[in-house]
Amino acid sequence: MKKNISLAEYYEIPIERFEKFGILNPSLKQNTNMFIDPVLLKDSQYEIFCHKAYNKYIKFFENLYDQIKTYIGLPKEVQLESQKDLISKFLAKGIPYLCLGYSSSGERDNGIGYEGAKRIFTKAEKLFSLDIDKNPAIFSVVYMLTEKIGPDYISDMTAQIIIDEIKEFTQTMAPKLGLKTNKFKREKYELPVHPYLKKPILLLPEDILNLLPIDVDIEDIYNGYHPNEKIRRKVNEYIGNIFREYQTKQSKKGLQNILTDYFIENSDVLADFTTYARTRSSKHYDFSQDKKGYYFAQRFRKMFNLDEINIEGLGILDVIDETIKRFKDKIDNNNDIKRNLLWINNKPRNEKCWQQAFHLSIFQKLEDAGLDIGAEYQTGSGPIDFCITKGSKCRILIEIKLSKNNPIKGLEHQLEEYKKCVDNVKAYFICFNLEEDDSKYNKLVADLSKKKKELDLNTEIIIIDGRISPSASKLK
Repeated sequence: MKKNISLAEYYEIPIERFEKFGILNPSLKQNTNMFIDPVLLKDSQYEIFCHKAYNKYIKFFENLYDQIKTYIGLPKEVQLESQKDLISKFLAKGIPYLCLGYSSSGERDNGIGYEGAKRIFTKAEKLFSLDIDKNPAIFSVVYMLTEKIGPDYISDMTAQIIIDEIKEFTQTMAPKLGLKTNKFKREKYELPVHPYLKKPILLLPEDILNLLPIDVDIEDIYNGYHPNEKIRRKVNEYIGNIFREYQTKQSKKGLQNILTDYFIENSDVLADFTTYARTRSSKHYDFSQDKKGYYFAQRFRKMFNLDEINIEGLGILDVIDETIKRFKDKIDNNNDIKRNLLWINNKPRNEKCWQQAFHLSIFQKLEDAGLDIGAEYQTGSGPIDFCITKGSKCRILIEIKLSKNNPIKGLEHQLEEYKKCVDNVKAYFICFNLEEDDSKYNKLVADLSKKKKELDLNTEIIIIDGRISPSASKLK
């Protein structure tokens, strides 16, 4: 099984080197949920992006704007001949080897095909028919108003336009990172090799990347728009009503169509909004804070020495017991791991990060012992955090909770309900204590013990100290 490690980890390059140059260190098996935000190109620290790539991006849409305006003025019979070519300019297949997007394969997303490109073209044709000044930023408005078009498409389209600059950047920066490059067939650039795909892998600066949302909130985009004084009242009143209706009906497609009709009837508002779209600012994702934990796994593996766990000669249940015991000891007594990975800005990270820390620490050892670990395992009553199996007869369930996330309810309902649905051998309930007040901690221990006794549970309860301890003995 190929491990989902990062590019730096595979080639044994210090991750600090990627941090030094501000270059994304991608995961090799699963894409990073980021997108190339074209608004960020002009502010990149790298000249190839803030000048060359940005100007190329703007020039592409200036030319496309002119071509569509020309198309609109053509006779219908002539339009049919050039329509397909114009639609094809909106095609955007996911660029392979960028390791970005929603895909979990580590390769590429499907991108937008002909039907999607046709929807964009149709929307553009409607808006471009209006008498407004030339402004390539109108394409941002077109995307916003087109069904099923979001940041992933914008990223694919941007990458497609500036692909040569991305490859040139990769060719330049790879040796500085310590990555060897190869010459590939039909490729003029020398690029590093994706170790699993045996094809090129491309590098990107972090300062042109932004979070990839599940969906685009049109109202969020509009909230940054401040219309000029001449049209302010009619915009605020009418569009305010549109969004109120949208919140009631929750129909994004309907909202897009209503806004399109409004812009067609009020070309002055469209022109003003397009100017806003061109000057709109954006902030790239802060990888140094890394609130979403994109680099969590590689940073954790660096700090947590798996070789310290010795499972030689142990039986299956003993392997699991010893692995969990070592994990507990490591977290209990290591402030560095907690301070640098599990807490941020003096607050604990979300439960998912703590679960990920557990998974990362036990995965390799249990796999070496011939055990399989399933995360978010479906039992019939719902998902459980982890299910460890050996063949079809040995099944061990593990549920993890933070003390602030109602662990009593988790113990009583979640784990025990799941145990009824499957033929398991053992179950663990792991709770990370985050209570600063010792009295609250003592109450947590007492409540969990009481609930276990009250329900006659055979679940093993393990409480791990997730607090950053001020004790000198734990200042590691």
